[in-house]
Amino acid sequence: MLFQKGDPAKGFFVVVFGQVKLAFPSSQGNEKVVQIVGPRQSFGEAVMFMDRPYPVFAEGLIDSLLLHIASAPVFELLRNRAPVRPAHAGRAFAAAAFPGSGC
Repeated sequence: MLFQKGDPAKGFFVVVFGQVKLAFPSSQGNEKVVQIVGPRQSFGEAVMFMDRPYPVFAEGLIDSLLLHIASAPVFELLRNRAPVRPAHAGRAFAAAAFPGSGC
């Protein structure tokens, strides 16, 4: 389990390989799957920018490698660069962190 519903969002994740399930738990023990996230996809950006807890839980479905991008460097990047829309912040951070990678 990567995080539970209600955990604080201290960053976002990028799936390098594997799959991650994002789902709502239910009191009956069932779950409502919101999304299956795969390679080169990210999740958690919206709640990080809203400074809200995760509204879902995240669980790896298969062997996976994830990058966790902490919120502090993202916010620092946004403060020190030309205006970047939050929707593009992940790409901007990757380009700054990995120059020449084509991000």
